[in-house]
Amino acid sequence: MFNMDRKKSLLLVIDIQDRLAQGMQKEEFAVFLAKNKILINGCNILGLPILQSLQYKKGLGESVEGLFGENIKKIDFEKRVFSCCYENSELLDFLAKNPHIRQVIISGMEAHVCVLQTARDLKQAGFDVIVPQDCVISRDISNKQNALNLMCNLNVNVANMESILFDLLKTSTAEEFKTISNIVK
Repeated sequence: MFNMDRKKSLLLVIDIQDRLAQGMQKEEFAVFLAKNKILINGCNILGLPILQSLQYKKGLGESVEGLFGENIKKIDFEKRVFSCCYENSELLDFLAKNPHIRQVIISGMEAHVCVLQTARDLKQAGFDVIVPQDCVISRDISNKQNALNLMCNLNVNVANMESILFDLLKTSTAEEFKTISNIVK
């Protein structure tokens, strides 16, 4: 069920890296990047932990420049497997040390590989998984759509960036409401 609780949530940003970005359609990637910046900033404002995976950093590079603002607190980890849920992964270690976290928001690329496998594995491990469809991307739009369909079949909550941020807020009386409202405009 889609019902966000910021005290129980984290944001996982998967593999938004220089070399991978070069293979994406430019216009679609620009929108994807803008939406991810808003999601990251919003989750940071709301106090959610933010973890970032980097797939084979030596070959695929760092995260795309400007993805994270200067004041964004995040934990980075490198991986060579597609799912972020590999044995002894930093993600699983973080979740084990923070058992109150039961909801994982996943953004990143590619939707049909690393995002899908991570969402599946987290769902199988008993977590609520939320994927903002406007914050994931694949080189081929049909691969993205197929991945979103598969995730829905796995009972992953497919939503959008604004729905997630406003559900985390819950009310216009929240102290962060004006700030969040301004960044999504």
